[in-house]
Amino acid sequence: HQTRCRTTQALADIELKGVTFDPRTTIQERDSAIQRYAELQAKLDALSGGLNWNSPPQIGKYIYGKLGFREATRADGKLDRTDAGNPRTDESTILKLRPTRPDQKEFLSLYSEFVPFKKRVQTLTKLGKACEENEGKVYARFNQAVTQTHRLSSTGKKYKVQYQNIDRDLKRLVVSPHPDFYVAEADGVQLEFRGACELGHDPVALKDILDKKDIHKFSGSVIFNRDESEVVGEIRTEAKKHTFKPLYGGNSGTKNEKAYYKAFRERYKAIYQMQKKWTMQVLATGELVTEYGMRFYWPDTKMTESGYITNTPSIFNYPIQSFCTAEIIPLSLWNVWVGMRGWRSYLVNTVHDSILAYVHREEVDAFVELVKRAFTTDVRGQMWRHYGMDLRVPLGVEIKIGTFWGDDSLRSIKYDMEIKNNG
Repeated sequence: HQTRCRTTQALADIELKGVTFDPRTTIQERDSAIQRYAELQAKLDALSGGLNWNSPPQIGKYIYGKLGFREATRADGKLDRTDAGNPRTDESTILKLRPTRPDQKEFLSLYSEFVPFKKRVQTLTKLGKACEENEGKVYARFNQAVTQTHRLSSTGKKYKVQYQNIDRDLKRLVVSPHPDFYVAEADGVQLEFRGACELGHDPVALKDILDKKDIHKFSGSVIFNRDESEVVGEIRTEAKKHTFKPLYGGNSGTKNEKAYYKAFRERYKAIYQMQKKWTMQVLATGELVTEYGMRFYWPDTKMTESGYITNTPSIFNYPIQSFCTAEIIPLSLWNVWVGMRGWRSYLVNTVHDSILAYVHREEVDAFVELVKRAFTTDVRGQMWRHYGMDLRVPLGVEIKIGTFWGDDSLRSIKYDMEIKNNG
């Protein structure tokens, strides 16, 4: 309750500031995206014969009939269909289909490029209008009571651009509205893995964190059958999207991916045992009370004939995500906001495990030192005082400061706290 109230103070102030997108570059990106989208649409129409992509029956007939894709199955082996019993034709389902024929591969290659462009064009069209009418400045409202994990979401105001799901590639369009200010981002380092380690009291995970083990090298070594020393560059980047998938109940994938998910659970046994215990508790009672006091409800949870427990991915995921991004990060945000009172620098956004600020050039050093404390030792003390939790896992923060969101040309810092016993 106290965390939510404190967060409200900071958010109410941040909402008034707005985020600025570079007008010239944003409009160029918009025009380029619209052109590319039209080209992809024409190619897709030629390939499918002018299919109406808003018609599920037409899509289903083309995907599963003409192209002959096999429908996805659920964990119990049955076809994963809609409530009405029809084949699924939504974008996420289609993108997960596995091609086995040349025509299937040709279609998926084109479709996988087309789908992201649709969202990109929609976002850039809104941003382009803000650039033409309001010098690139957009505003949004933060919501503390919308997501099931209780982490923040946002709702765009005039231009309907919400802050939480801006494409990674478009973040570079966010710039400072004044030449005396830099754009600074601070992220919780490995936050959800560290949170899982904390909740699961996992000694192996803790050792890997303290030893600064590159876990992406571990995942890449199994998935790509390489020595960890060879997992670098593009291989490591490709491995990253699988590294923490088993943390959220992920099971599906290639033979090597499944082998990695098994290896992850064997390596971090205490985390996995904790998650299985959560699942059995929910199966028995329909609810879960977390160590930090949050109560989650899954009253429809049941065991299928195959032994699969429904809602397992959510039960595995929600307590960890909530602990990290609805408890820890809001405290970090509030600590930074309080520390910046009276400064020329100011906060403008927060996304899941990070915060974004416009920092005056004369306050860069002070901002770095403030963020180090705010994300680590200050939060640890608050977790002890307010939640009764003596964190065993060190918290860390990565700070990037430059001329646009994600730029680290001025500063790039990674900082981990040292654990000391509160007693």
